[in-house]
Amino acid sequence: AVERLFESESASAALVIPPGFGEKLLRSEPDTLQLLKNPRHTIGPQIAEGIVGSVVTIGNGLVGQFGTPLKQARELTDRSDAPTSDEIAAVSRQFFAASQRARGLSVLQKIDVVVINEEEEEQEFSMAALFFPGLIMFGLLSLSLHVEHRFMMDPVNRVTHRLAAAPVPPWRVAVEQRVFAVVFLYLIGVVSLLLGAVIWHIPLQGIVTANFIVTAMALFIAGWTGSIFSLSKSPRAASAIASIAMVFLSILGGGFFPAEFMPPVFQAIVRWIPTGMANLGLTHALTGRESTISLPLLFAVSLTFFTFGVVLGRKRIR
Repeated sequence: AVERLFESESASAALVIPPGFGEKLLRSEPDTLQLLKNPRHTIGPQIAEGIVGSVVTIGNGLVGQFGTPLKQARELTDRSDAPTSDEIAAVSRQFFAASQRARGLSVLQKIDVVVINEEEEEQEFSMAALFFPGLIMFGLLSLSLHVEHRFMMDPVNRVTHRLAAAPVPPWRVAVEQRVFAVVFLYLIGVVSLLLGAVIWHIPLQGIVTANFIVTAMALFIAGWTGSIFSLSKSPRAASAIASIAMVFLSILGGGFFPAEFMPPVFQAIVRWIPTGMANLGLTHALTGRESTISLPLLFAVSLTFFTFGVVLGRKRIR
């Protein structure tokens, strides 16, 4: 049941309470709780571990402070005959006196919490790695607007006109424009990735996966932005539409806030959006965790949009 909750992104952690826990607690007998942590999440499991640890410490302390009246109450309940009013009153007075004497919370440690990670080793963690992929994605989306604006203004500057007048087919010009955009965005993405790793000490265990994801991201952004600019005849209109689309892609892709902080419904949507898949993949790669996205699916979607950009760009050149 816990694994199903984890796979559906409905929980970051789960506390397993064994049968008979309440009875053992009242009898001050040692027992163990199991805290299961979702390996796909980072912040939520750490918060859960801290809260459970604090509650158990407080609970242990209270049980220790009220140990004597609890023992007498258990003796009364274990008897076959009903306790008298004087006996109940005596136990009540002892509870009241114990509450007045209560001081620290570290008297007894009868309950242990065992934290269970599905991962074999604790990976080095960096808070910057949760936000940095979104910054890279937003930066590449912004730079793509300038690249496409330049391509759109080429006819005015007679650049594309000279190329089209030469013995070069329009489809070749369209492909070269898309390739230029992809290479430019890829280089900027890789440089940003390496600089961020150095500045924020982000581990690079998943550098190979991150490189593939940046490539797919460059293909998608070049195709997406190129398609928008190719469908518009006005540079202003194209820039406005592309800017709005860029903001929505960043929000829906978890570019401003890590997907782990969002509700389960939003997390499910993020996994089907190219920018969301790239963001999740980069985050997991930079934190040394196993990728939970499908790279073939991400490349298939990215290449589809790249093809749209080439086809629509060819019509614009003609």
